[in-house]
Amino acid sequence: MWQLKMAETVFWFNTIGSGETTQIDFERVLSTPVLFRATSTATCLVLPQSCDLRQDFSIFHTLNERTALVYQASVLGTNNPKLAETAYVLLMRYRYKLHKEWMFFEVTPQLNFPRTDEFNLNALLLFRVEMLFGAIK
Repeated sequence: MWQLKMAETVFWFNTIGSGETTQIDFERVLSTPVLFRATSTATCLVLPQSCDLRQDFSIFHTLNERTALVYQASVLGTNNPKLAETAYVLLMRYRYKLHKEWMFFEVTPQLNFPRTDEFNLNALLLFRVEMLFGAIK
């Protein structure tokens, strides 16, 4: 069964002004530990009138209660001055729960093909520690 999720956010920042973000997710459980998600995102600014666009195709694979993998292919684009792709991205994210439900470690090898570099390969390796603060429910 497919599941649809939609979100709309309106924002104003002193540095860039006002705008909105629209996100639509289509999800389907492929098997008990595997989920497929297609995410379409558009972030538009009022002035200058422009939109940043993103399409992600992701597979989430839960290995156990502490460890998960994400495989993702993305296309990024803009409509300013005309509709065009700005980058292609391939990545794999390894996420490990370090402590309870609030501290995580991630390693993300990423292949980025940006228009600014004539779509030549740029490889990245990202490390991240995430800590969530707030009330636990």
